[in-house]
Amino acid sequence: MLIFLEGLAFFGYVSIVWNDFNNFGSFIPILFISSVIPFILIIWGLLFNNETFLVIAFFFKISFFPFLWWFPYLSSFLNYFLFFVFGVVNKVFPIFMLVINQVVSFNVIFFICIFSIFLSLFFLSISQNDLKIFFAWSSNVNYGWIILVLTQSWLNGVVFFLLYIIIFSFFLFILTDSYTFFDQLNITTSIDLFIMILVLITFLGLPPFFGFIYKYLLINSIVGFDYLNVSFFIYFILAILITYNSFIYINLLFKFNLLSVFFLNMQNLFVGVFAVLYILMTIGFVSI
Repeated sequence: MLIFLEGLAFFGYVSIVWNDFNNFGSFIPILFISSVIPFILIIWGLLFNNETFLVIAFFFKISFFPFLWWFPYLSSFLNYFLFFVFGVVNKVFPIFMLVINQVVSFNVIFFICIFSIFLSLFFLSISQNDLKIFFAWSSNVNYGWIILVLTQSWLNGVVFFLLYIIIFSFFLFILTDSYTFFDQLNITTSIDLFIMILVLITFLGLPPFFGFIYKYLLINSIVGFDYLNVSFFIYFILAILITYNSFIYINLLFKFNLLSVFFLNMQNLFVGVFAVLYILMTIGFVSI
């Protein structure tokens, strides 16, 4: 599996060089660091039977704190297919191995994920025009939530991860390489617009979309903590991060008038049915 993923990463590097040879010198250090150093750490961990090296390598591969900045920087040089390879496929193995590895306690994973989510949200809020950089930081945020859910419930984490990949893949499918900034988007069909709205609302975390479900599962799992002060502290941190995350996507929806365009393109009857169904589903989900 490790050899397969490293081979996939190498294929991605070759594709980047082939597609953008003139600018290769500007991001070759990032390619070297993000590929060679984690691979060396993994080899050391296997040779010396030291799981600490493996954990550091896995955090490096998924671009988590303190190795947070290499993937957002690299994403601006990628097309959307390579963005999917580096941002989704190349991170599957490190994420699951990080959770399976019992040497890392929940406290360590929690605080690293929280720092990664907080810093990613900050840079996400100041990168709301560049599509690739925006979704690179957004992927860091969502992977942080995924890892936290995986530590509490393996099944829920896997389901959330698969749903995230499916929805994110649909969104990348409607984009072309000519779309670099949000204000360049020229979505003419209602289906493409609906997919884009669905992705952003899902990341926003509104009920009954699955973006709200993983937050509910994560907060609900904290009930099992033994110490009230620790539970209150974690609740406080999660509340701040979830609120900030929601604010960013709400601002994005209104900034580019996506909601207005969506409702103008839809028939009045369809909008009414959609609103009623959404309210009923939300009430039913919350009542559960």
